[in-house]
Amino acid sequence: MRWQNIWCDFTYIITATVNEPDFGTIEPAGETMVEEGSSITYTITPHENYKVENLLVNGISQGELTTYTFENIQSNGTIHVIFVEDVGISENEFANIIVYSHLNTIYIKTVETGRAPSLPTIEILDMTGRVIYQNAITNNETAITLSVAAGIYAVKLISQEGKMAVRKVAVMR
Repeated sequence: MRWQNIWCDFTYIITATVNEPDFGTIEPAGETMVEEGSSITYTITPHENYKVENLLVNGISQGELTTYTFENIQSNGTIHVIFVEDVGISENEFANIIVYSHLNTIYIKTVETGRAPSLPTIEILDMTGRVIYQNAITNNETAITLSVAAGIYAVKLISQEGKMAVRKVAVMR
């Protein structure tokens, strides 16, 4: 009796989904059949005013990725994108704002950057989320000095369009 070498090609299914189709897309979407040992790349594209909050691959968080490649596929898999509304402000928009603390004081300063500054409203929140300071930055000379108790504070920068960025600052005695 002769032995014959028989090759079996296995195929697997990768299922790609998004939490809200109106917020963005993943390509290829739905179920895709792939051969064992092959690779497939997914492209995630948020719609305008949305962003990737998290990418889950087989239920495991991958962060805010906009591409992902399954390599050397050996089983079925899932890829799920969580899109959220992009209400944040890029750090570049507030590159001219410095937030720091020393002893029991929070300092907020604007610095000249050679470009028109963003003129945000600044809120400082205590550890309970209560606003303890609120004011608008009106020019490049703004400096805020606020004496507070030791703790962690949130400094919220709010643009004229209502977008926000939050920086945390620890105040120690």
